[in-house]
Amino acid sequence: MAIQYKKIIKKILGPDAEKNGFKSGHLGPSGISKRTLACYEKEYDDGYTLSFDIDLDTFFDKLELSACGIFEERSFDSSDTESFKKVIFEFAEILRDKGYPLMEEAARKEAARPKFTAEEQLYLLNNYERLAEDFCKKKQVDSDMSFMDKLCLIKEMVESSRELPFEKVRERLIEIAAFYAVTLLGCEKVNCYLVNSGGQYLTVFGAWKGTIAPLESILNIWLNEYDRDQIKFDCKLVLQSEQYDSLEWKDRNFKVYADKGKKRKE
Repeated sequence: MAIQYKKIIKKILGPDAEKNGFKSGHLGPSGISKRTLACYEKEYDDGYTLSFDIDLDTFFDKLELSACGIFEERSFDSSDTESFKKVIFEFAEILRDKGYPLMEEAARKEAARPKFTAEEQLYLLNNYERLAEDFCKKKQVDSDMSFMDKLCLIKEMVESSRELPFEKVRERLIEIAAFYAVTLLGCEKVNCYLVNSGGQYLTVFGAWKGTIAPLESILNIWLNEYDRDQIKFDCKLVLQSEQYDSLEWKDRNFKVYADKGKKRKE
């Protein structure tokens, strides 16, 4: 008899998830050897959403728990219901001990984090070309400035604004994000589209289907939260590999270790 995955997960994880404010969410598409058995989400007043997933890897007979700051995997006997239940009980304990507290801490940090409003996101979406033109006029950006020089200008402009309060620089950052978007859109096979998720915002994507939200990237640079170079990270996502590899990152003060992690498929 086939294991009733979803029913078992709901019975074991459901009560704790509901107690902590999580509801059953949308399941993404299945892959060749992996599918999501359960997704639980919690949405906060500002549109911020936290979630955790239980995935099944049918190739290796493994179950995976993915949550904020947590990734756990366990092997199990895919022909034995009790083996499956044992792993789900383990995941329930991990969520109680670490998962829910970590997600609540993440929500508190997010609430305190400077952010742009939905109206500002929509303003950038509708006006990014004009805002980029205004930026070029103010900063006297030469029309034949190289792509790398533009990236360096963006980086310098944002980093030089860090000492100012967010309320003093938010309009400037929106304008820089517009210039950043237009700079990336000038590259081969890079396009943009509207995303409507907790508000409408501009997203840039490349031939490799990597996507970035320019305003969020600019905010990340200003906050300096991550141990990576955001611009280099973004370019690796959206540029064609030939263009990305041809750029002189080391000579222009971009962090070398931004390349660490999974390699992009050629």
